Amino acid sequence: MGSAFITFWLLRCWHFELCFRQLETVLAAANDEIGELKMRAQGADGRITALEAQLARTEGNKREVEYKLSQLHSTLRRTIGLRVGGRSCSPPPRGGAASKGLASTGSQRSNSPVRAWSPTRLERYVAEVDPETVRIAMVDFIQQLKDTERERDELQVRLTELSRNSSLSERVMKWLRLFRSL
Repeated sequence: MGSAFITFWLLRCWHFELCFRQLETVLAAANDEIGELKMRAQGADGRITALEAQLARTEGNKREVEYKLSQLHSTLRRTIGLRVGGRSCSPPPRGGAASKGLASTGSQRSNSPVRAWSPTRLERYVAEVDPETVRIAMVDFIQQLKDTERERDELQVRLTELSRNSSLSERVMKWLRLFRSL
């Protein structure tokens, strides 16, 4: 019984040692996998941080573009009377009652690009500043400008003629006075 007992315990110890080594190998593999997962998580955190920074820049660019679109829309409306549907109207008179009313109340619009933009407001601006609408309004504006320049040129010619006629009239009057005095 003694030798069988010792053999049994030796086999049992050897089995425990084998199991222990297997558990150590499994534990080392698990620790390696944990380390790899930690590195992947850190890489993902870095990508998340970079994407958040890119999103913030994109949001800032979006606000800037919205601000510029608003300014363009305002300028087009003031300059060429841009209206919805591609129609244009004559620009509002400068220094009119509306602008005097604003000046007297002291209220001013904020030109800050940080101003809140509701989706419906942005959609309205986008709809009003459609490229075809702008093109039509610009064609109308250019035609009005050409007409105004032509009218100015005609008036300058007329002014020159009137000036010449006035000069001629003065000379005729001088001659008439001279003949009357004789």
